[in-house]
Amino acid sequence: MAPFIFNLQPLLDLRERTEEDRKREYGIGLRLYEEAMADLRRAQEEHAESLRRLRERIMNADARAMEDAYAEVTYLRDLVARARQIADQAEQQLEAMRQRLLNATREKNVMQKLKERRHEAYLEERRLREEQEIDDANVLRIGRELLLRRDSEIL
Repeated sequence: MAPFIFNLQPLLDLRERTEEDRKREYGIGLRLYEEAMADLRRAQEEHAESLRRLRERIMNADARAMEDAYAEVTYLRDLVARARQIADQAEQQLEAMRQRLLNATREKNVMQKLKERRHEAYLEERRLREEQEIDDANVLRIGRELLLRRDSEIL
């Protein structure tokens, strides 16, 4: 019997490559998201520190220092808002990448399951064929034995 050949193997290979591409893409997206979150945390920490300095200057009642601190706080508040926006966008992109990865994995798994089922059917067919060949060989052997017995009884 001919060896098992999965006719859709090129498609399965394509699905596997697509899944690997999506895994790499997701890894890059995850790294970008983590960087964006780290930037956001740094911006929030700088903002909190700036607020602390502003409070100190308010306590000292130094008008020029308070203006500078207020400008710094405003700048850092805007920086935090931009960092939050970037982090949100990175999170949305990461979710889209995760969905593409899940879809690619599902498609690959469907093809692998189909291949497994076809291989199982092939093995079952081969087993039945081998059984049939064994049965045929036994029938021939028994037929020959019967002919030999009959011929020996006749003699």
